[in-house]
Amino acid sequence: MAKKKRDSFTEEELQKMYQLAPDMIGLARIALTVRLRYMDAVITRLDLKEIETEEIMTDGEYFYYDPINVVELYLKDAKDTKFLNRAYFHSLLHCLFKHMFVKILENERLWDLACDIAVENCINDLELDELETGIKRDQDGDLKNFKSKVNRFTAEWIYSYLLKEDLDETEIIRLEKIFSQDSHTVWYHKTYAGSVQKLGSGGDNGDGDDSGNGNGKSQDSGNRDNQDPDQDETMFNEYWEKSREEARKKELEERWDNISRRVQTALESFEKSKGNIPGFLVANLGEVTKERYSYESFLKQFAMVGEAVKINPDEFDFIYYTYGLNRYGNMPLIEPLEYREVKMIKELVIAIDTSYSTATVAKSFITKTYSILKSTESFFTKFHIRVIQCDTRITEEATLTNQEEVDNYVKNYKVKGYGGTAFMPVFNRVDTLIKEREFRNLKGLIYFTDCEVLQSDYPQKPTPYKTAFVVVDEGYDIPPVPSWATQIIVKKEEL
Repeated sequence: MAKKKRDSFTEEELQKMYQLAPDMIGLARIALTVRLRYMDAVITRLDLKEIETEEIMTDGEYFYYDPINVVELYLKDAKDTKFLNRAYFHSLLHCLFKHMFVKILENERLWDLACDIAVENCINDLELDELETGIKRDQDGDLKNFKSKVNRFTAEWIYSYLLKEDLDETEIIRLEKIFSQDSHTVWYHKTYAGSVQKLGSGGDNGDGDDSGNGNGKSQDSGNRDNQDPDQDETMFNEYWEKSREEARKKELEERWDNISRRVQTALESFEKSKGNIPGFLVANLGEVTKERYSYESFLKQFAMVGEAVKINPDEFDFIYYTYGLNRYGNMPLIEPLEYREVKMIKELVIAIDTSYSTATVAKSFITKTYSILKSTESFFTKFHIRVIQCDTRITEEATLTNQEEVDNYVKNYKVKGYGGTAFMPVFNRVDTLIKEREFRNLKGLIYFTDCEVLQSDYPQKPTPYKTAFVVVDEGYDIPPVPSWATQIIVKKEEL
């Protein structure tokens, strides 16, 4: 798309473009609403805000647009404005898939590209005349190639693939030219977003000065002992602005999470009746709406209440304690309580599927599990942890009762197995241990596996203890577990 400089237009022409651009976006919204009824409440969710950077972009709250750019898109195909329809819908899908809310990135540029590829693929999959621009012909070859190598075609998995491929600059530029429809700068740089909001009409970006200095005075980089009060105010303002922006982004993420769930439900029910569910749109919505668990928080479910030798600050009265010290010297009136109720792990079974598919990450799993438990002081002084390795049979069983034994086991851990997968040997062994009173109050069993077994290989009745299957997400479909068990899906990098 050829970009024209603003100074090539007369003031009258610019004014006319500023007047027409919102109406043109409105027509695009109407065209999309008519064809995508399950998204009718979402298409107008973004507020419009003018900018002067010859780009379009969104941060989840605003659809930033340059009026000149919008008019050019509209006139590019004046018959049905498909270019503008596609550009607007492209940005909207970024919001539905929550692409701008990613926390930590190794490579922002490749993440941007992955998001654009995922979104453009979803648009092509819909096969709507209102989104047709001819760009699909240029994208088909690359999309076919990517799909042959990426198991689950969402931004997260495409991004992982791009990181491994180590693409050269020329290839990245080529792909960006084919798949990019909008700018993602506002996703990362709030200072830029602030300036964007000030460029167009109605560009108020909140109260106060955005210059980063509370009253416009320069900061003194000299001795901190002689710190200028204005510098203190500046630091406070920056901290306050950062906190406010983080709260705003969190609220936006929660808002789009709810919207995505509603769209997913509406999409499945609306399109199912017509027998035409757009698979890639459903898959991407499923990726962002699926429940995500913190493995650390999950492990705490296996703790039990007991008394630990620790000061209980909630029941300790400092007034009488310090009064005694002041009045009688070294004689406090009330001693601090030396115990309190805490939730820690006392009995636990960790089963490890040592079939070929999981053996390569088994050591990472056991190391990660122990490091979490150790860092959060999750063990009682005396405990009973039974680690069972099993493929189609039990290949090793270890009993750990203190920190030293756990440390040595993790340090010297070796995988034993590499056969097939069978669950019942472990469950039968745990039943035997309970009958023999080896366990008196077993809270749970954590089974690290790929879940690739027959449904008949699970216990037919719920276990008397909590059972959780931990599965590494490799991008393939993961078989479900029985309703009485929990399935936790973790990414390999988490281990």
